[in-house]
Amino acid sequence: MFLPKVNERLLLGTEVYFFTEHPAAKGMPYGQTGRKATVFQLQNEEGQKRALKVFQAKYRTEENLENTSDLLRYSSMPGLETCERFVISKQQFPSLIQQNKDLNYSILMPWVEGTTWQDVILNKISMDQDACYEIASNLNMVLGSMEMLGLAHCDLSGPNIILRPRGLSDDEEDLVSLIDLEDMYAPELKQPKTVPAGSAGYAHACIKSGVWSADADRFAGSVLLANMLTWSDPSIMQAAFGEQYFAPDEMHLDCSRYQTLVGSLEKQWGKNMSELFSTAWYSKSLGDCPTFSDWADALSVDIPDIPLLEPALQPETQPIESALPAKPTFIPPQHQSGPIVISHNAPVTGFKPLFSTQSSAPASTTSALPEWLEKNKPDYTSKPVAKPVSVQTSLPARSTSRSKFKEIERLSNWHEAVQPETTMDDTELPPADQATGNVPAYNQPQIPSTGNVSWYFFLGMIALILIFLIFNQVFGY
Repeated sequence: MFLPKVNERLLLGTEVYFFTEHPAAKGMPYGQTGRKATVFQLQNEEGQKRALKVFQAKYRTEENLENTSDLLRYSSMPGLETCERFVISKQQFPSLIQQNKDLNYSILMPWVEGTTWQDVILNKISMDQDACYEIASNLNMVLGSMEMLGLAHCDLSGPNIILRPRGLSDDEEDLVSLIDLEDMYAPELKQPKTVPAGSAGYAHACIKSGVWSADADRFAGSVLLANMLTWSDPSIMQAAFGEQYFAPDEMHLDCSRYQTLVGSLEKQWGKNMSELFSTAWYSKSLGDCPTFSDWADALSVDIPDIPLLEPALQPETQPIESALPAKPTFIPPQHQSGPIVISHNAPVTGFKPLFSTQSSAPASTTSALPEWLEKNKPDYTSKPVAKPVSVQTSLPARSTSRSKFKEIERLSNWHEAVQPETTMDDTELPPADQATGNVPAYNQPQIPSTGNVSWYFFLGMIALILIFLIFNQVFGY
């Protein structure tokens, strides 16, 4: 099991990262454990945050590496910034993986600041009707833009949705972001060996054996949208089952939670909205559920016009400057404890507050959309989609993308120079070279080659002749 320490240094080529401290637990690294992996927060020397996703042994496969270039194509779409990623593999970092096998096929991504929807439900974070509409409409926009291109997350659920905290200054931050995109469906992506079967409280009954298709998100998305739209209603907040609204055994049943939710939807947002959710709830298949375009029409949400993506490009062959491997990869501090390991049923705490903690606003008594809906409609300008690449080790210029991962191209072009004489037992790195990861050149005795010996013999003979001539001239021999 991978057990980093707070402030432990991770060297990737010439890039330097440090494991950060959990904001709610002094001396513990910032990490959250899920079903497949643990995600740690890193920080580079410039203070920028990154996420390092370290997988459990059975999930360390080449699938992550194979799909990376295709996922990069979607990193400029709303809510999909974690598609911009770099896979740490033994092919590119053999010394690192030899020392730390747990890091093989781990993923380095931008860190998305925010609170998960699961955290909102579990901690019963209150919000008013405006905030409910804001997050629901933005989630609808994210899922609708994906639907236009035939994409699907395939495991939509509360812990896989991050809501941006208010007050961040970066205008390019999305209000709603999706994470855990390794099993995402796209026409050109390779199907994972283990197909996701959804999460408790969000999965349609028809996908018990798993689903990987363009319509995989329709049912879970409908549940999430209905839950978000009604969260300002205190009766909805109180009825929630733990970390999600519905209990796992209530799906598709005419239960009390369903009646409470559909009644609140109609009361606050009108009959059309409640009928959309009822259609999804009683559907026999995912194809029978409303599309995200249907939800967008009901919510007056404009889905951004995403241009069709170009086929994967074949990069030009360019020489790559090799660098020597740093020794050691990790330089741990003293007297630190292990990481926080959190159950996948509980969110990481310590995020910035997303909404105020004041009491919930009373539910609206109107039966139609509020008057402020049109003026509060999300204003999203379609951002250009980054051009695709076909291999990880040669990325094109990303000047047209909203890159949050500035060093990805440097990482992708870095190759470790293998030195047969280097042993893994060498653990000391001179202080002057720790920051750059360069191995100093040591002075060693030079052994002349065979060609050099002949040249030295010739010069010696000339010197002897000159000495003989001088001696003869002086003494008169």
